[in-house]
Amino acid sequence: MKKLYQLFVLAFAFLSLGFLASAQTNGASNQPTIRLTFVGDSITAGYGTTDPGRDAYPSQLQRLLGAGWKIQNFAVSGTTLAHSGDSPYINTKEYQQALASQPDVLVIDLGANDSKPFNYEKHPDDFIPDYKAIIAAFRAVNPKVKIYAALPVPAFPENYGIRDSVIVAKIIPAILQVAADTQVVTIDLHSALVGHDADFPDHVHPNTAGAKAIAEADFAVLKNDFPNSVQTVSVAPQKNLPGFNGIDVWKDVEYASVNGHSLKLDLYIPENAPRPVPLIIDIHGGGWMALDKTELIARGILDHGFAVASIDYRLTKEAIFPAQIHDSKAAVRWLRTHASEYGLRSDKIGAWGDSAGGHLVSLLGVTPNKPEFEGNEGNANVSSEVQAVCDYYGPSDFLTIPLPAADTLADAALPKLIGGLIEQNQEKARQVSPITYVSSNACPFLIVHGDKDPIVPLQQSIEFNDALQKAGVASQLYIVKGGGHGFNDAKAFDTVIAFFNQYLK
Repeated sequence: MKKLYQLFVLAFAFLSLGFLASAQTNGASNQPTIRLTFVGDSITAGYGTTDPGRDAYPSQLQRLLGAGWKIQNFAVSGTTLAHSGDSPYINTKEYQQALASQPDVLVIDLGANDSKPFNYEKHPDDFIPDYKAIIAAFRAVNPKVKIYAALPVPAFPENYGIRDSVIVAKIIPAILQVAADTQVVTIDLHSALVGHDADFPDHVHPNTAGAKAIAEADFAVLKNDFPNSVQTVSVAPQKNLPGFNGIDVWKDVEYASVNGHSLKLDLYIPENAPRPVPLIIDIHGGGWMALDKTELIARGILDHGFAVASIDYRLTKEAIFPAQIHDSKAAVRWLRTHASEYGLRSDKIGAWGDSAGGHLVSLLGVTPNKPEFEGNEGNANVSSEVQAVCDYYGPSDFLTIPLPAADTLADAALPKLIGGLIEQNQEKARQVSPITYVSSNACPFLIVHGDKDPIVPLQQSIEFNDALQKAGVASQLYIVKGGGHGFNDAKAFDTVIAFFNQYLK
């Protein structure tokens, strides 16, 4: 038995490589997340874009800036900067919410509606003092706030009473005067968008492409001012990559950063899937010590109306447990936080992992309310709960596996995960075992395991499934006849599709 288990642990990290199935703080650097607030009108709100929640330029900017920033958009359509305008921004509840957000960085993008005939020209002396009053109000709630005053985008040349001639002759000079008097920085969106007539179908509001150009103009300024706090990620997805025809792909999106280690994910969204799209988080195997997010066990589910986020996590050469579950939960929180930006369902998130990844998704499924597993990697007030888990042959109980000879396995997968031999670290082995946390609070489970698995004994999944069912959890076990540690089984895949359709659609 000891010899058999030696094969299990030693092979876990290596055979799994060959048997692949077809103020908050910002991560390891512990740098504060930069809170960026937008106040603006319909252009900032995303009116005219395909999906304002995803395509408004502050949302596109969020994807450019990365996990080190938290953007809040308090724009209100039709509002003016001047208090005497027909719809003053300061009279909205969003203005109070923006103040309450106490931002580190503020972008004011107001003024377009002030160019209407009954606004600026009727009260020309109000604009500058009212602009200064808003700046003073935000400095009162955070004296260190860095404020940017956006010069309004062009009108081409006018619509809805918004006139580019007045923007150029009156509004922009007034904003420049305010900036000089109050020592705030300007972002020249007007010059950046000149020539983008085709991106403003109604001559005033940018479409998604126009919003992308605005986001990139903002990003250029912020990248210059915060060179160590931004990442470079394309706003637009890559399309029709080899093997991903009809799939929008965002590669290497940072979801957290821990002690200088950037944690990234790849996001795959079917172009034609109805929005918002349910999401599957794919967690790779490799004995917690190898492989990466390109394994993509969930590739096939993209053809069935699901989005997939394949994540990297810290391997055992970088950190021992619980780093791996901290990272996994940070990815869930980041994806839930940014769901609307990508057209995803924040309330329908599943997880699918194989081998070591099966272990991690199982922990996600049974620990919805375990603070010790949350970590400190951003979006602390967002739930890391998942709604369904598919566990492909992951170990579930380290205490029930027969122990090997202590002197031969110090470098094997399981001891590396917990930082020592299992027989000498029984409590750690218990803490890392998903079966320890089984309760009625667990989400629905589908467990898939081959009956000829030479790496993780089938008995692990039998006992885990029994424990879940005994706790009243909707759990099912699908045994692949003749299946090893990895398999291509059409019936198993069909079972996975049916499972996720049941609980995520």
